[in-house]
Amino acid sequence: MGNQIKFSKKDKDNPVTGSEEDYLALEIKSIQLKNTNRKLITKLDQQKKLIKTLTSELEAIKNNEQFKCYDKLKNDYNKFKIEYAKLEVLLNDSRAEISKLKGDIKVLDKEKDVCDDVTISRWDKLKNHLPDDIKNLREK
Repeated sequence: MGNQIKFSKKDKDNPVTGSEEDYLALEIKSIQLKNTNRKLITKLDQQKKLIKTLTSELEAIKNNEQFKCYDKLKNDYNKFKIEYAKLEVLLNDSRAEISKLKGDIKVLDKEKDVCDDVTISRWDKLKNHLPDDIKNLREK
């Protein structure tokens, strides 16, 4: 293992100005700093791998066709929303016109035509003017 911590012996040829305890304290501090440095390097490597993974996932999402179509779908949705509002107004207008026409029909039904003392409704008049093909269908 290349990452093992090695204690170095005190060099006897070079006199040290501090005591033996100071030297051991500095050696322990050095070992702690090396250990901390290794941990930080490991965390940094993990973060680099995580960044690469996230970057590749982000590129995959950007290249996904569904997300490219998102803006188009959003625009289509807004167009349909506007068209729905227009159709809703048209529906309300049609309902108002239908109710008006129903009122007109009631008024006209009261004013039925009288021919030879026989009351003939508008539907009877319409049936008399139907083509023969349609009359035959109704009889079947």
